[in-house]
Amino acid sequence: MSVTIYPFATARIAWATITGKPTAFPPSAHAHTIADLPVAGAGISDATKLVRSDDPRLVADKYYTHNQVAAASTWNVTHNLAKFPAVTVVDSGGNFVVGEVQFPTIDTATLTFTSAFSGQAFFN
Repeated sequence: MSVTIYPFATARIAWATITGKPTAFPPSAHAHTIADLPVAGAGISDATKLVRSDDPRLVADKYYTHNQVAAASTWNVTHNLAKFPAVTVVDSGGNFVVGEVQFPTIDTATLTFTSAFSGQAFFN
C-alpha cells in the first residue's frame, strides 16, 4: 500500500499588496486556469507546485507516519508534532481501522483497538 500525504499551507498576504483587484463588487464572472498563475522563474502545470518550500511566507502543516511492525492492540506513539493531530489508521492490508485515540501529552498518542494487528497510523 502506498499513501501520499500532501501537507496544507497557509500564507498571510496583505490586501494592499494584491494587484488587479476589481473595483466593483461583486466582480464579473470569470475563470482562471493554473497556467494563469505566475511563479517566479517558471509557469506551473499543477496545483501541487503552488506550495513552495523556498517561500518563507508559506507554512506547511506538520505530519507524522507511525509504522507499527509488531501486532498489538495498544499502540503508544511519540509523534513530536506539538499539537493534537487528526489520526487515520490502516492495517497491514490497507484497510481503515477505527479505535480509541487518547493524547496523554501534546507530543504522544495512545491508540487502543479491540484486537491486535500491525499497520500504520497517519498523524496530521
